[in-house]
Amino acid sequence: MKRTRGNDAIVVRSHGGFPHRRRLALVLALTMTTTLSSSAFALSPRKTTSRSVGATTSAYTSSSSSPKDLRMIATRSEPSSILNSKDLSRRSFLTAIVASASIALFATSTVKKNDDPTRIVPESSLRTTTSSNAWEETVSGFIAGGALTATKTVVKYPLDTATVRLQMPNTKYSLRRLNQLMEGSFRGIVTPLLWNVAGGAMFFAVKDATKEALLAMPSAVHLPHWSITFLAVAVAQCPYWLVRNPSEVVKTKQQAGVEGFSEELPMAEAFSVVRNESIKQNNGNPLLGFYTGYVANIIYGYPADVIKFVMYDCLVSILTQYLVMSPTEATLIAGATATAVSQLVTNPLDVVRNRVMAGEDTTTMTTNNDSTTKSISYLDRLVRLGREEGLNGLFLGATPSVGKALLSGAIQFPTYE
Repeated sequence: MKRTRGNDAIVVRSHGGFPHRRRLALVLALTMTTTLSSSAFALSPRKTTSRSVGATTSAYTSSSSSPKDLRMIATRSEPSSILNSKDLSRRSFLTAIVASASIALFATSTVKKNDDPTRIVPESSLRTTTSSNAWEETVSGFIAGGALTATKTVVKYPLDTATVRLQMPNTKYSLRRLNQLMEGSFRGIVTPLLWNVAGGAMFFAVKDATKEALLAMPSAVHLPHWSITFLAVAVAQCPYWLVRNPSEVVKTKQQAGVEGFSEELPMAEAFSVVRNESIKQNNGNPLLGFYTGYVANIIYGYPADVIKFVMYDCLVSILTQYLVMSPTEATLIAGATATAVSQLVTNPLDVVRNRVMAGEDTTTMTTNNDSTTKSISYLDRLVRLGREEGLNGLFLGATPSVGKALLSGAIQFPTYE
């Protein structure tokens, strides 16, 4: 919602129907998340040992079974031909993309036709309404933000895995070997799926509540719209990463293939490994290890979100006013474009933060024949990355990163904003 001042009233320009689309998006996102999560779990490889297969075969051998029956039993006992099929993985991923795009398009089609996009509202009335809506915006943002975050997590997770793999130093992965790069890209999704829902709900609840509180202030009419976005995003970043950071550390270590963090490692065991490492490295503190890269995540997340939201507002205004696009088309195009641009611009920060969380960006110093590992500052990491690896290093993983940003923006803005 944008506001310009009149003589004794405020002109409210709205793209119309967003609260109604938000409720619809909530139902659709929750339904689709359940479906896609089930597909992702089904694609997780399940190892069946030869002992279990042999035992099953032996059990049936004792009875009067024909060789044909025994071959059928062995086939059923070995699911790798089905669950590890690359064709099935590709089809499931494409289905997730198409289904989530359908969420965005269908949700945005519910704009109220009788809403006047530009209406004159008395300033006192607007302040009262804005103040009373702060609590509603918090609850609505919490629920809808969590649901949409879950959907986005499932859809873009394979590309996120590819991004992290490409950004690690001396990586064995390459865009030229897509089968290797995307192999097992859904594995380990349980942890980020659970934590991202809570983190996304926290972010949108705090951001929306802060925005409503700022708009309710009498001096808000003199503030540019982008400044309110700057402040709301800044307030939301700290609690957002406070919730999400532990799972992000575990996820990144698993995706990067850090020793002791295989992608098949159960969630509880992965958290236990991080906890034990934290106790050893932080003088018995079991929590600090889960917040490795907390500052780096905020340094990356804040400019990425600010660029995304501010650019989105500008693009929507241009597309609706000058190119006379419908709200559906404008939000879809503006959301995808703004998210992709923000991700590309902040890609160097993304490389640094992923390496920090994976523990792949430290300096080893030797003193009196003792080798010790010392962490370096964020700025030193960024400068060293550019100096030693050049532009290629700064923009490692940019292709899948921009790809997942396009998907994320196309889902988020039409259904939520």
